[in-house]
Amino acid sequence: MTLSRITNQTGELGVVHRVELLKGILRPRSRAPTQRAVLISLLRGNRTSGEIAKDVGLSVNAVNIALHHLNRRGLVRKLGRGLYEADSTLMLLAILSLIEELREKRR
Repeated sequence: MTLSRITNQTGELGVVHRVELLKGILRPRSRAPTQRAVLISLLRGNRTSGEIAKDVGLSVNAVNIALHHLNRRGLVRKLGRGLYEADSTLMLLAILSLIEELREKRR
């Protein structure tokens, strides 16, 4: 099932664009390694910026900047005072799409 089929079935606006943003961040040669590290940390559960910083070995300021950019793009959600969560549905769609791209390259 292609990404466009999946997103058409969900009926959500902007999903394809957000998945493409995530795919760019998740690629190993991404220009956004801090954002990738923050996203991976959030996949382990909802966390504060301090918890993420400790998990990934970055400063709280660097994590806050990454969270700001990710939140502004709709890739993570702020749940409350300093608590964030990753959009697991978008993450799954991005990962499945990357897997499909790899399969296509191998053919």
